Parts: sequence; C-alpha cells; structure tokens
Amino acid sequence: MKRARLRLLAAPSSAHSGEVGTGSPPGMRAKDNHERRPESDPMNLLKQLEAEQMKAVRGGKGLPEFRPGDTLKVNVKVVEQTWDEKAKQMKTRERLQAFEGVCIGRQGDGLNESFTVRKISYGEGVERVFPIFSPLVDSVQVVRKGRVRRAKLYYLRGRRGKSARIAERTERGEAASESPTT
Repeated sequence: MKRARLRLLAAPSSAHSGEVGTGSPPGMRAKDNHERRPESDPMNLLKQLEAEQMKAVRGGKGLPEFRPGDTLKVNVKVVEQTWDEKAKQMKTRERLQAFEGVCIGRQGDGLNESFTVRKISYGEGVERVFPIFSPLVDSVQVVRKGRVRRAKLYYLRGRRGKSARIAERTERGEAASESPTT
C-alpha cells in the first residue's frame, strides 16, 4: 500500500501544463532572477532612505579610503559639561580629540558600518569602535598605509613591540612614478 502511493507521488504527471522542471503551477512561468525590483519595493525604499541618511550625517564630508592595517588619525567631537557656580548652570564645551592607531577591522554595511582602531597608551592597549556615519566623528586621516593579508587583525592584541609591526604598503602605480628619470 505504501509503495504504491510513493510511486504515484514520484511519477511525473502528464496533465501538468506548466514548465517542466520548474515546479511552477500551470499557466505561470518561472521567475527570472535577473528582473529588477520595482521602485515601490520595500527593500528599495529602505536603501533609498539609508542613502539619504548617509549623505545627511556626513554633511558632504567624505571619508578617505582605508583598510585594516592602515594607521588612522580619527578626530572625535568630545562634549564636556561643567557646573558654573557663578551662573548656577551647566556649561557645555565642545572640542576635538585625536585618536591615532591601527585600524584592526571594518564591520557592517551601509549606515551600520563601523571600524575599530587600536593604539597603545601608556603600555596598555586601547581599542575604540567608531561608526563611520556618526556625527561625533569629525574627520579621519590616513597617516600610513599598512600591508596585511587579513581582514581582521585581532592577532595584534597578543603582540607587543617588534612583532606587532605592520609593513608599509606602496601602491604599484606610485612606485613607478616616483622613480627619478634621467
């Protein structure tokens, strides 16, 4: 009884008028994977909103291209609040603080993209995660380009001194143009 039912389920049906091998119902063609999504699709709307927010947050300031292994100088806006006894109110002061170290990784995508910078401060390793599209990140400057073969440099956490060094990366086009021609 069971074997007969299995054979019936596995046998191809000649009454099926849809495309063979697609599993689509009769009268329907298989979806083409290369079709573009319509503009009203919720995913496209989300991407458009995200692109607008990224432009608004950065305010026209672009970030330089950097990768893990590069030495970065990140200027961060720091807000200090102090109590003024004479005026009997809180005073806020905003200043820029530089955080210079090696980029050990980038993670995320779109608005949620961030990067991690590691530096050694007074013999202690300090890591800080900066969102790329944060209003608190004023600017990012590439001090030195490093040559690494990994996307995440977490192995630097266990290294000290010479073993924690990263070789400098030279661009192939730059090396040829900088050589003197006589």
